[in-house]
Amino acid sequence: MRRSGRLHTPELAVLVSPPSGAPATIQLRAPGPGMFVPWVAQGDLIAPGSDLGELVVLGRASVLVVPRAAGPLTAGGLALRLPPAVHPVDYGDVLVEIGPASTTWEIAERCWPAGSATSWGGAMSSWPA
Repeated sequence: MRRSGRLHTPELAVLVSPPSGAPATIQLRAPGPGMFVPWVAQGDLIAPGSDLGELVVLGRASVLVVPRAAGPLTAGGLALRLPPAVHPVDYGDVLVEIGPASTTWEIAERCWPAGSATSWGGAMSSWPA
């Protein structure tokens, strides 16, 4: 969700590194140098098209967005490692490291808690507990 006053701020897509390591984490990297202002916290659900924060370059802020598709990759999962505060970054520096949610159900449960009414396939239903 955009912060107030930021609706028309330019957007930059972050760079996506392919999964690596045993837990298969994906690294979202800086598209250029500047000051990174994170808008997400550890454990937040990161989905394609979501806003990660701002990249401030010479006083001008651009919103950093997770690309909807990065070739064969679709970057989405839970934020595992990210900086706690504003800090300088260079091209290719790791902004956020995300790990896959264990299942699609886990992602859905984070978005729609058990027992809440959701629209699924055009019909209103209750999420199974």
